[in-house]
Amino acid sequence: MILSYINDDFGGFQKLINLWDSHRSLSFGAVNIFLKGFFSANMSAPLGAILDLLSTQNNIVLTATSTIQTILQKNGFLSFYGYPTVWDNNNTTIQYIRFKRSESDAFAGYVNTQLLARPELPTLTPKAKMMIAQVIVEIFTNSVLHTQTNYIYTCGQFYPKKHCIDFSIVDTGDGIRNTVNKHTGQNLNAIDAIKWALIDGNTTKRGVPGGYGLTILQDFLRMNGGSLQIISNNGYYCHDNNSQFTRIFNAEFPGTALNLQIRTDDMNWYRLKSE
Repeated sequence: MILSYINDDFGGFQKLINLWDSHRSLSFGAVNIFLKGFFSANMSAPLGAILDLLSTQNNIVLTATSTIQTILQKNGFLSFYGYPTVWDNNNTTIQYIRFKRSESDAFAGYVNTQLLARPELPTLTPKAKMMIAQVIVEIFTNSVLHTQTNYIYTCGQFYPKKHCIDFSIVDTGDGIRNTVNKHTGQNLNAIDAIKWALIDGNTTKRGVPGGYGLTILQDFLRMNGGSLQIISNNGYYCHDNNSQFTRIFNAEFPGTALNLQIRTDDMNWYRLKSE
């Protein structure tokens, strides 16, 4: 199967969903994938999640054009498919890592060193940076608490010419719709369930306050000029340029993916309201 021009947008995720949907019933076969044209490096996270699911009963063969192969060797993604890792002289990659459910501390260290320590980020006070780190780690924790995912997949990329850092976190759990409906007793569709999860104070944790993480993250990205994408079940949600954009996929993504795009040409200085 040829995957061409996989951007981190609705169209890119639809192509990955097509890959999953067309092979999900395959057993004891070969899944041959050729990446060409362009591949957003942070999309290694959702692609890796899908290929792991398919690899339980099938053999995965992954090839790519030389340009794509080089960047995916630099971020470590292709090391899972028999390729040697290549040193990233330009320091633009945020490594592809597959974290076990028990590795929340390792994930927190990864977020702080691989993402939030990057000099290209806009200026944040130590407390503001700590808050963003806590919010991202909460996403990991929620995946562990509310789903049966075996791993949490994450990856990112700095694009100097586009002045942005793209960062993805993916699980292969039940999806936001199923989790929210089980908790609330409602019958929300995928889009409405995602919107429910973005409302201040809404949480599927029982007996404890919560639900502010995604709101804080969305507010920061709005002020920064970046974007937040949430992909779960057959729903696509994007908050970009102070507007919300939603669409429905023609099949379901096998889990939940969050894409963050942080603008690096943002000259603002960020602090918490309490500072």
